[in-house]
Amino acid sequence: MKKTLITLILIFHANLSFSQEDALEKFKKSELIAEGKQLPEINLPSLDNELINLEKFKGKYIFINFWATWCKPCIEDMPNFEKLIKKHKTDNIEFVYLSVDKSKENWKKFVQKKQLNGINSLVMV
Repeated sequence: MKKTLITLILIFHANLSFSQEDALEKFKKSELIAEGKQLPEINLPSLDNELINLEKFKGKYIFINFWATWCKPCIEDMPNFEKLIKKHKTDNIEFVYLSVDKSKENWKKFVQKKQLNGINSLVMV
């Protein structure tokens, strides 16, 4: 049986008490994403309440931008993310905006107002 690799590229916008290098090292050592480990089943809710299963992106890179409507640095960086999406629209990359908001309504309004490209999903916190 042939295994297909899914590569996740994660971008974090957060005020962390440790350096980005430390955060990256901790992430690399995570048991969940260790090299050779199969990605667990992940389903993300879309704007229209359908589930997006990351399994459908087998063989592609997945670039995930974690953000929130209340995160000023996240919002300031969105034009750069949009440029990246346009630049790589024909490449083997799926771009995901993964919001960590508390309000589903705020998230939906923001995504619709800004017309964010790529896949938009919400993880309620």
